[in-house]
Amino acid sequence: MESNSSKVKVRLGLSLYGGKVFVLLLISSMVLVSLAVAVGFIDAASWRFSGGVGMVAYFLLILSIYFREQKLFWIMLPFSMFHFLAIVSSYYLEGGAYISEQEAYSYPTGGTIRLVGYMYVVFFVAYMVYVSLARLSRFSSDGRKQSGIYEVLLFAVVWLFILVLLAALLVFGSPLLAGIQRFEYWAEHPYPVVHSLLQYGFQFSFLLGVVQIYRPRKKSGVLLAVFTFCVLNGLYGEKFTGIFLVVLYYICGMYIASLVNMKGRFKVGFYQILVFGVIVALLFGLIYFHYSSIHAVQGGVVDSIVSRVFSLQGHTWWGIDSIMISGKEPVGMAPLVGSDGEINGVYYLMEQIAPEGIFKSYLARGITFTMGFPAILIYSVGYGTALFLCGVAGFLIACVAYLLTCVIAQYNLIGIFAGVKSLLVLTHALNMGVVNLLFDGKFIFYFMILMFSFYVSKKGVRFA
Repeated sequence: MESNSSKVKVRLGLSLYGGKVFVLLLISSMVLVSLAVAVGFIDAASWRFSGGVGMVAYFLLILSIYFREQKLFWIMLPFSMFHFLAIVSSYYLEGGAYISEQEAYSYPTGGTIRLVGYMYVVFFVAYMVYVSLARLSRFSSDGRKQSGIYEVLLFAVVWLFILVLLAALLVFGSPLLAGIQRFEYWAEHPYPVVHSLLQYGFQFSFLLGVVQIYRPRKKSGVLLAVFTFCVLNGLYGEKFTGIFLVVLYYICGMYIASLVNMKGRFKVGFYQILVFGVIVALLFGLIYFHYSSIHAVQGGVVDSIVSRVFSLQGHTWWGIDSIMISGKEPVGMAPLVGSDGEINGVYYLMEQIAPEGIFKSYLARGITFTMGFPAILIYSVGYGTALFLCGVAGFLIACVAYLLTCVIAQYNLIGIFAGVKSLLVLTHALNMGVVNLLFDGKFIFYFMILMFSFYVSKKGVRFA
């Protein structure tokens, strides 16, 4: 009894501590972002300072969500992490830098604090809606009762995909080993569907992370599959993003399942930091090899990498925002909801800010700029309406996050698959700016499956 009582006290203490830290961080972030916006409007000479303050405010908001609602934090991480990098990049560009994709030099515009403001709305609304949904409908975990037939099917499909990808490498070769860029490789590949199979590794990694928590004895098989997907991404020419996303989605699936199943809080320790540091170091080593051997960068390779890292993520926002803030009228909904046969989304933005030669070259090879959201909103509907749509985006993130958390709690692998697929589409739309994907039949189909899986799980219906 004494042991159980002490455990309760420890858990209560952690809960109170997490609550106090959350309130402190949230209030601090709101004060800072308000100050940054005020300074940005009052004094144009302080634009970069206000951007820096806003960057800190954004970081504190995400940190407060980590302390208060870790499940949402891990689901939002593919959004919040890359948007933080875009904010850092925008801040860097406001200091003045050469943007090779636009063949232009950047300058202070006040764009960083505006970017912070839009993304602050997205994630603040996501948090408030997620917490409201969780309070309205509490959902218990009894997922261990689920039949193992779905696990067998999952592993069979995962290894089938891996075998197909390995066979394609043997037949058509590896861009990494051949010393060619992956964009050229895929442009000439006779079966582009192979690229789609490779991208399924993201959602499979998430699913495998969940399986590892519910079925610890399968840990070796899970780690082998995730490691194989990482190696395949490297062999298929991915420098960083593809490999990093496989690892990221595996970690997210594992920790979300741990939180809903164990009712605990994940703490980042020395071992986790060390492993993450080793992975990042290896990825930067791979990037160095690509830039020095495949891209044949002249001069300082490290300087080129650093410059690309700090200018790449935020230059689309900087370019579009600098056009719109100068007084250009919004162009309407076409870039947001255009059909696949039209130039829309991030390609539409690229056409506005890149020289014609660069744009046509990128379009022909299937290369896109990064982080087209929320730039696509301000260019389409203007600054005011874009703020409202950012709130809608936060609402969508919260709904998918809540439903996905619930089906993970019930270990409903069909629902988790549909949820992760919905999450990936949402991530691509709200990171890259390809918002028309949210009106696509595939997203609606997977979201409906997710909702149906949530419903039947809550009613206790079992299919096997």
